[in-house]
Amino acid sequence: PRQFMIAWTVVVLLMIVLMLVAVVDMMNNFRIHQRQLEGDLRTAAEEFADAVRQRQHERPERDAADGSHDGSDDVELDHDEAPDEGDAPSRREDRPT
Repeated sequence: PRQFMIAWTVVVLLMIVLMLVAVVDMMNNFRIHQRQLEGDLRTAAEEFADAVRQRQHERPERDAADGSHDGSDDVELDHDEAPDEGDAPSRREDRPT
């Protein structure tokens, strides 16, 4: 009976040690994963900043080639048709001005 108790006590202690090692391994994996995510995020932010800088650098060159120097986006608006006066009132009649 004494050897039986010693053997099972050793088995239980080894199982507890195994569980503790598994928990430590799990926490280490979470730490490594977090560092990888931070690195990926940092890399993506740097790539985005580089793309923005490159776009800003190309913008004045393109504007100079097009002949526009104000730096604003060229948006073509269609002003050929005037809106009908009956479509939308110029002011709301239910509110005093």
